[in-house]
Parts: sequence; C-alpha cells; structure tokens
Amino acid sequence: MDILNIVKKIFGPEKNDQLEDILKIIEEILSTVGTNMEESKLDTTDNNMFGWLFKIGIAQIFLYLIKDENKFYIKIISPLTYLPKNNILPFYRKLLEENLLLNDLSIGVDKNIAVLFCIKNIEDIDYETLKKLVENIAETHSQMTEKLVEEFQTKIFE
Repeated sequence: MDILNIVKKIFGPEKNDQLEDILKIIEEILSTVGTNMEESKLDTTDNNMFGWLFKIGIAQIFLYLIKDENKFYIKIISPLTYLPKNNILPFYRKLLEENLLLNDLSIGVDKNIAVLFCIKNIEDIDYETLKKLVENIAETHSQMTEKLVEEFQTKIFE
C-alpha cells in the first residue's frame, strides 16, 4: 500500500485532493534532500499524525502531516541543543531574543531540548513555500546551534 492510501486510510476521505497535493510536495522535498517517503517515514502513536525524519547538514528535521478538527497542517520541528546545566535563565533569555528575529519559525522547548518549529495549514503550502521553510529551518538551525554552543557550552541534539 503506498503512502497516499495509508494517509487516506488514517485521515479519512475528506480533502483527498489537498492530501494528494501535499503528499506530492512532501515527496518532492524529500527527494531533493536525498531520501524518499518510505525510508524517512516515522512511526507515530498518534492516529492523526504522519511523519518523516531527514537531515540537512547537522540539522535533523521532523516533518509531520497532522489532522486536527478536520483541518490539515504541516508541522516542522528541528531540535537544536539540550538545555544547559548552568545559566538556564540567560539561555532562555537568549532563546526569547532570537525568537523575535525569526520569520515563519519559532523557538520552543520540548522536555530538555531547545527546538525550532513552524506549523502551517496545508492550504497555505505549495512546493516553493515548503522548500523555503525547510531550507530556512536548516540554515537557522546551523546559526542557532553555533551561537548556543559557543555562548552556553550546550550539547547539539544528534
């Protein structure tokens, strides 16, 4: 069974054309980074989420297709660094300051990891938009991890 049929089975019949279009876009993006949908597919425990994992440079990128109240979203997450053991308040301040400078991305904390992320409605996504988001996450990841490691001696998420 191919990915489209699996996604349709999981998410149901609504918005099949949009699902088909976004899956083609995801497939093209994965192809440009040297992987495919089957190789990079993630096993998720959430029936309303389908995901893929790939790398660009040192950035691990988790790309999810999510159904929430009959709307579909793309969520992209890239873990940056583990939280430092010391100077946690200056570290959080740095994250907040950097967050103000970002376009289309946000910085957050998940458990003990600083992450870059964005969430977009699939109605707002085309190939070029998703490609730019993925490139922006990879580039911002490199810049941010360099700053955080240098200033706070944090460990990069690998």
